[in-house]
Amino acid sequence: MEFTYQLTKEDYLAYYMHSAETSPMIQKRLKIAKWSVPIMQLAIAIFYIFRGMYIGAGVLFLLGILWYFFYPRLLDRRYKKFYNQHIEQNHSHEFSRTLKADVDLDRIIVNDGANEAKAVMDEVDQFIELEGQYVFVLKNRSGIIIPKTAEGNLEELAATFKTN
Repeated sequence: MEFTYQLTKEDYLAYYMHSAETSPMIQKRLKIAKWSVPIMQLAIAIFYIFRGMYIGAGVLFLLGILWYFFYPRLLDRRYKKFYNQHIEQNHSHEFSRTLKADVDLDRIIVNDGANEAKAVMDEVDQFIELEGQYVFVLKNRSGIIIPKTAEGNLEELAATFKTN
């Protein structure tokens, strides 16, 4: 199967955000931050209640609840900002290049006219479908992105590798 396409900033961002959402380290960090601050604020609020400082306890309790519900969104925006900067610094030169990918059951070859990258299917850890992209995730956690706007038989690609 042959595909011709150009990658955009959104393609890279979707892949990086998916990687962050599925990263065990980032998920562990999110859980710790999501729960530790409200628990500490609740403990201090209980101390305030025993000291008769009900307004301070109420404020801390309210801040803990707000933290619990809004911190994941704040962290998501933070990661998007970081990845946008990373993409601008490291991938912006790739946006105007037309890539050609040759994918079969044994290997993937991606060529941009000047450079060629090859990956054997044994190196592919998983094949995922994102909202606007298909991604071959390699064992080293890098990925080969094929946008759904690519010219070629994307239905055959999805049917072939979703089952394998």
